[in-house]
Amino acid sequence: MKIRHKNNNITNKELDRLKYKLNGEFFNLLADLILLSYSKKELQSLLIKSTANKGSFIEKSSRLFPFDLSEELFYAYQDINRLKWEYFAFSVDKASGYEAIAYTQNNILAVGISGTDGSYEDVMDNDTRLLVPKGVLIPTQFNVVKRKLLGLINKYKFKYGHYPKEVVLVGNSLGGAVATVGYTQLYPYLSILGIKIKAFTHNSAPLRYEYIEEILNKAVKIYKLEWDSSFEKVFYKNILNIINEDDMLNNIMIKIIDRMDNFGHVGKYAIIKGENNLQEQKILHYALEHINVRPIRNISLSVHKNIEYYSKRMLESSKEIIKNDIDSYIEDKIVIVKEYSRLSDRIKGSLAGGMVLEQHFTKSTAIGDASYSVMAVAKGIVENPEDPIKSIGKNLIEWHALYAKNIGKTTEAAIKNALIKGDFFTGAKIAHQELKEKSAGNASLKRTAPIALAYSKLQDVIDLSGIQSNMTHFDGKAKEACQLYSWLIYELLTGTDKEKILADLFASHLYYGQYRKLESLKTIDDPCYVVEALLGAITIFYHSDSFEEAIRLLNMLDDPSELASLTGTLLGVCYGYGKIPKKMLFKVDFKEKMKMYKISSELLKVRRSEN
Repeated sequence: MKIRHKNNNITNKELDRLKYKLNGEFFNLLADLILLSYSKKELQSLLIKSTANKGSFIEKSSRLFPFDLSEELFYAYQDINRLKWEYFAFSVDKASGYEAIAYTQNNILAVGISGTDGSYEDVMDNDTRLLVPKGVLIPTQFNVVKRKLLGLINKYKFKYGHYPKEVVLVGNSLGGAVATVGYTQLYPYLSILGIKIKAFTHNSAPLRYEYIEEILNKAVKIYKLEWDSSFEKVFYKNILNIINEDDMLNNIMIKIIDRMDNFGHVGKYAIIKGENNLQEQKILHYALEHINVRPIRNISLSVHKNIEYYSKRMLESSKEIIKNDIDSYIEDKIVIVKEYSRLSDRIKGSLAGGMVLEQHFTKSTAIGDASYSVMAVAKGIVENPEDPIKSIGKNLIEWHALYAKNIGKTTEAAIKNALIKGDFFTGAKIAHQELKEKSAGNASLKRTAPIALAYSKLQDVIDLSGIQSNMTHFDGKAKEACQLYSWLIYELLTGTDKEKILADLFASHLYYGQYRKLESLKTIDDPCYVVEALLGAITIFYHSDSFEEAIRLLNMLDDPSELASLTGTLLGVCYGYGKIPKKMLFKVDFKEKMKMYKISSELLKVRRSEN
């Protein structure tokens, strides 16, 4: 299944807003957090001291930090120990190589998770496993980070008598990936406790979105949350990865992950531009110490010159990569994200539109039968997208037993006989005979929309909408109406102009071609009859540009409730969720609204998995 995710570079405007919020100390805070997450071994021992010799600090940190970052981070170290942060604890797991150091400030618990230090555990047991497909050889630090972080949070509560108000996870390189995994595992649990959580990473290793979403969904199930776990909501605002444009890992990895589906940086990221006039000795230092070309003491002067030359070329070309490849990569992702965002808005709008208009005319706080049956069909599709009919039948039986209030004669008789005979289609045929061949009601039409929302191939939409109609309505007129209505929704979901779509589908039809005449509403005597129901719905849809206008036209009918959900579904898929009046959405029961949000997200997953 393809994962959808906003993998956008942070804009200059957003970066300025961050600086403003932090009173201009944005990069000072960055230095603090980077220092925490770079901490390893003897450097960590320096961090817990109140004072340290500058020379000693720089000597030890220069083994970890590229260019002249060591001296800059010495002042960050001073901030941590003298001005801002109070040392809290170490957290170590020797078997996996996991190391973290925690500090507190103003009820904030900041945990710096260290990156690769060259040890066997870090390199072989974690780094090499990052690129392995899902389900095979998961980095061992991913499996210990939740336990270690919960231990720190509980230790905080024991010491201070309350939980921290916010947990900030920071990490560089491998530590950035581990911090992201820890964030994902803790987000649902800390949300219940009312604790904010953020992840602030530096040159983070990339991750598979599938793996991250799997962790999140598992955590949601563990804590039994009725909650929409979309990437946009959970990750986009709460994770920021700072990338130095001259970071070799990111420049190399961008070439790899650009060709690997479903793989990249989670959350937003900001690319911090390097200097154009980097000194040659610094370039050489970086190439030797951080690319590990070879030990400096074992190379000749001529090799020095070669390394210097190629390293400089590498850094210069990396700027072009940032300007060209990464920019185009981001632009491609933005196009994909925008399309998925549009589809999400239309699918959610379709389900919500039918729900709010039906509720408006039933004058009830609960959702109506049509909306319940729509949800039953949607759940059936989600449970078994490749062959949904059996699952749809199971959910229709559940709806009939638990929620149905004013169920139609045709559906009632069809489900009753289906339970007796063990087959929906046989039950529908018997019901047709029992009702003296009058089984062209509008119930199958009201519930068919999810098929057009979930499937990306038109032939599948037409075939399945007809089959689901035949499950309860044997009459061919019901089947035809469901297929035409689903076809209309399918085309509207593409964003094509509604007048053109309606003309293409209905203009030449002997009966439905009347939709352009508003007077045709006066000819509708029985809106329960599927043919009149479809004509009424498309007529009102054609003459309405808003939900308010649709309500006005629906009120022209003697029984507007029969067409309300059909019309609302069309308006919602055409104009999107954002165009539904907030006051109407507010009236929908909160739990039912959350279920609707979740099922709309699941339908989008089905649609995307087909592409």
